[in-house]
Parts: sequence; structure tokens; C-alpha cells
Amino acid sequence: MSIWKTLKEKHKNYMIKSEKPVSKFIMVSKSVAFALLILASFLLYYINERILAGVILSIATVYIILIRLDSLGKEIIQLKKELYEQSIEIGNLKRRKEN
Repeated sequence: MSIWKTLKEKHKNYMIKSEKPVSKFIMVSKSVAFALLILASFLLYYINERILAGVILSIATVYIILIRLDSLGKEIIQLKKELYEQSIEIGNLKRRKEN
């Protein structure tokens, strides 16, 4: 079974469990970050190339930060929508109370 088929299967299982849409950016970024971490550990352990491993770890860290920022952005958008809906409901209740 290829890596992409495995990732697609995991993505489908996650979608069924969470019922939240997961962007392809997050799915690919997690895979890339994990692969970069494995590559960096290989470079450190077997080849003892510290500078290149440090650069690769930095890139993996950036991917992980981007994943977190993407998910935080989606959470903020969802909270704004909920706040807007609640403010509309409060406005409707105030109008009913005045009438």
C-alpha cells in the first residue's frame, strides 16, 4: 500500500470521526513535517551532520507552526460566527421585550 493511499485512508477515518473538514494543507504539512523530523534524526544519528539537521529541524518547526496557525485561524472564524449569531438572537430578544 502506498503512502498516499494510507494518508487518504487516515484522512477519511479522521473526517468520519471529527465531522470537521480538514484542509489538504494541514494533511500534507503534517506529513512533510514528520518526514523532515525523520530525515533530521537520520542525519544526526548516522551521518553526524549537525548544521544540515538543524536547518531541516527549523523547516519542520515552521511547518508545525503553520499547521497550528491554520487551525487557530479556523477556530477564530468559527467563534466570530457564533458571536455574530448570538448577538442577532440577543437583538431579537430585546425587540420582543420592548414590544
